[in-house]
Amino acid sequence: MNFIVRHLNFLRPALMQGVGRLGIAAFLSIIGHANASARDNEIVPDEFRLAYAVQKFDSTWAGVLAYDLPPIRFLGSKRSELAVGTIYANGDWAALISGGPIWGFDDIGGSRIFVEFSINPTLLSRTHYDGEDMGSHFQFTSALVLGRRFDNWRVALRIQHTSNAGLSDANPGMDMVAVAISRR
Repeated sequence: MNFIVRHLNFLRPALMQGVGRLGIAAFLSIIGHANASARDNEIVPDEFRLAYAVQKFDSTWAGVLAYDLPPIRFLGSKRSELAVGTIYANGDWAALISGGPIWGFDDIGGSRIFVEFSINPTLLSRTHYDGEDMGSHFQFTSALVLGRRFDNWRVALRIQHTSNAGLSDANPGMDMVAVAISRR
C-alpha cells in the first residue's frame, strides 16, 4: 500500500495539472459559446448579484453582473450564463469570471417560484482573500438559487460554494449568500 501511495503522490502534480487544463478548456469552450451567441444577438447583463461570504471569509463581498445565454443543449441545461464581477476583502479587490450551464424549474406548482442549480468553472484574479489561500486561480462555483418572478423581474436568494475541488493542497472553499435581481 505504501508503494501505491508513494507513486500516486509522485503523479499527483501531473494529474492535477491535467485536470486543471481540462477545466480551462471547458471554460474556454463556454466563452466560445458566449461569443457565438453574441454574433446573433446583443449580449447585455440582465442580472446583478450582491454576495457576502460566511464562515472563514467574514469580511468578503462580491458584486457580479451575469449575462443570460442560450442553453447548452448537449448538457440538457435550461439556459447558460457568463458572470463577471469583483470580490472585495479587507481593502483588496480581485476580478472573477465564471460561466456555464444552469438547470432548474420555473413556475413550480403553478406559482411564480423558480429553483435553479449550477456548477461552473470560475477564474479568480487572486488566490488570497481575507487571509485565506484559495489554492489556485481556477475554481468551481456551485450554486442553488430559489426565487420568485414578478412579470419581467426576478428576485432570488443564491447560496453558492466556490472551491478548487481538491486540485490544490489549499482548498478552504468560499461559501457566499447572495441576493440576485434580474430582468428577463
